[in-house]
Amino acid sequence: MWVTNNSGHDLEDGYDGQRYKFPSGKSVEVPAVVCRHVFGFADDDKSSYLIRLGWIEKSNDFDSAIKRLAEFSFSSEKPEPISHSLSPVVDTEAVALPKKKAAASVRLVA
Repeated sequence: MWVTNNSGHDLEDGYDGQRYKFPSGKSVEVPAVVCRHVFGFADDDKSSYLIRLGWIEKSNDFDSAIKRLAEFSFSSEKPEPISHSLSPVVDTEAVALPKKKAAASVRLVA
């Protein structure tokens, strides 16, 4: 299985004596059993996994932990690299910017 970390934070966890790193913005290939152990992949109830990861400390943390989990994607095939290219320019005419106001002069009085 391929796990892609789309969050802004790296994640590291272990399974069966081996450490697995999930760097931000990268895809990592791991055994399916690691996906289940770390993320609860293919399990409907994610609570115990989110608690184990330390993402839930109080009962009202569940929604934010689920959102955090949603930042990881899973695939049986290697995903395409994420492209961060700029959007093409839509407007063809220059846009006038407002003129800057002159800074006020300061005069010291003795």
